[in-house]
Parts: sequence; structure tokens; C-alpha cells
Amino acid sequence: MKVIGIDIGAANTKGVLFDKESKKILAYRILPTQFQPKEIGQKIIKELSGNSPYPVITTGVGRDLITHHQSVTEITAVARGINFLFPEVRTIIDIGGEDIKIIQIDENGKVIDFLMNDRCAAGTGRFFANLIKSLGITFEEFDKKALTYKNPAVISHLCVVMVESEVLSKIYQGEDLGDVLFGVCLAVAKRIVSLSQGIKILEKIALTGGGAQNQALKKALEILLGKEIIVPQNPLIVAALGACLF
Repeated sequence: MKVIGIDIGAANTKGVLFDKESKKILAYRILPTQFQPKEIGQKIIKELSGNSPYPVITTGVGRDLITHHQSVTEITAVARGINFLFPEVRTIIDIGGEDIKIIQIDENGKVIDFLMNDRCAAGTGRFFANLIKSLGITFEEFDKKALTYKNPAVISHLCVVMVESEVLSKIYQGEDLGDVLFGVCLAVAKRIVSLSQGIKILEKIALTGGGAQNQALKKALEILLGKEIIVPQNPLIVAALGACLF
């Protein structure tokens, strides 16, 4: 049986067409949500279904906007998706457009405990998007340059406005751009590790969401945690995949 999982996020909406018999992803779509969560979600469903009446399971912040379908929470969907891809994983760090989640799961993908930071934008997709825009570079350029660091700069502020000012100040003072950018990633990683103090980080660890595409942030987290982190081939579609598995 084929099913469609839709993850309506703050930044992007993701859809997966999944065959439950072969246990394979047949197709997927990722589109910017663009303040049109319902319309974009319906567009992806239409593209993936080809007008076939496949069951649809929704998740994400906008899951209830697609009516007359089953919905599941994003936390449980991410847990189920990672368990399908990497059964050995016990901790998930999910970095989305608007929040950061740390999820502890068992061998069956059941959520044991979780923490979520949705009050501060530091480290989220929106945080990095705003910083990159202020620097006039692309995400790829940010990531590539950050990984050239030698002596990471110390970043004191993680408020979106303050960090932009501090980063620009350090660059104008002649500090190496790679050191400054990786310093930002280290500061964000410290914030994530601080968030995790209320939950035990069990190995193995997976990184999901748009933040998982930031290789410099992954490196910073590995340095601070002292552990290797697994990143799925496409970390953006994990929740949509997980929705298919309910």
C-alpha cells in the first residue's frame, strides 16, 4: 500500500510517497511554505498522488490545516522516521526553521523523553537565514568558509540582532571570516548542549531538520559532545517519512 506523509513546517513543507510493502521511498517533494501552508501542502499531495486516493498522514506545525486526514505530532514522526533509517539511534537533535528539539527514543522508535526550545530563535533556520542575509553570502558559502577555521572566535551574543552586529564588528576588526563563522556555530552548539542538560544524550545521535545541512554546526556539536553524529541523506524529509509509518 502506498501512503503520503506531509510535514508542514514554518520554513518548508515536505512530502514523501512511501510504499509500505517494499518499504521504499518512491518520491518526495520539498517546497518553501511561503506563508501558504495549506495551499503548499495540498499542492505537494496532488503532485505525489497523481490524483490517486492514497492515504495521507500530516505532521508539523501546520498539520491540522490539511483536514480529513490522520495527523501525528512532529516529535513522534521524527522519532519514527529516524528509527526506520537508523535503528541504532537513541538521541535526535532536530533543528527546524523556528525551534530546536532534543528527542530520546528507544529501540522501537518510541519517544522516551524530549525537550523543545521554541522561545529563542538562536540556532534555528531563521537565525542562520537572517545572519547569512546580513553578510550577503549564500548558505553554501557560509558553511564552506566556517569549516576553514583555525582559531574560532568567541561569540558572546546569540540574539539575532546582536549576533549580526558582533559578527560584523569582528570581521571589520580583521578577524578571519572562517574563525568568526565557526565561532557562531560553536556558540549555537553550546546553546543546544545547554538545552540538552535536562535530558540524557544517548548514543547514537542523529541530526535532522534544515540545521542538519549545516556541516559546520554538525562539526561544532561533535566537538562539544565528543561523539560522532549521524546525518540522514536528506534530513529535511525525516518527519514526512515518519508520518508514512503510522
